[in-house]
Amino acid sequence: MITCFLLRSMEWLQLGGEIRERMETLEGVGFVDKDNTYLLERLRLNLNLVPLSGLRFVFQAQDSRAFFTDVSPAPRDPMDLRIGYMQLGNSESGPVRFRVGRQGLDFGEGSVLADPQWSNVGRSFDAVRLTLRYRKLKVDAFSGASDKIYEDAFATPRGAF
Repeated sequence: MITCFLLRSMEWLQLGGEIRERMETLEGVGFVDKDNTYLLERLRLNLNLVPLSGLRFVFQAQDSRAFFTDVSPAPRDPMDLRIGYMQLGNSESGPVRFRVGRQGLDFGEGSVLADPQWSNVGRSFDAVRLTLRYRKLKVDAFSGASDKIYEDAFATPRGAF
């Protein structure tokens, strides 16, 4: 079950979030007659700031946990900054957009690079991205590193830019 909510929305400020609860069961993994049924919970809190036209700040905090599992340690990502970037330029219709910071990247309909929404933790990248548009042509250039999730520390990039 996914529940999305919008706490406050003004022209320059949006606060919202998402709560997702999902029950999973693993049976017969490795041909072992043992099952593991558990509850996955994900909370995401969103903050979007648009102080000027063409300037946007986007932040998303995430808390991800697994309950009632017999896996030790239980997979979890306590409250962490999942998304945090600055964007210059119009996001959808402008000819140039520049984004820098922690962000989700999706290319090739997810077959090249993706932030899988089915995952309880998701995937973000510390990256820079430049999008150029001209009529029906769109070109994206990016560089970055996938973030490594730690249970007891802030998520950090896996490699250098």
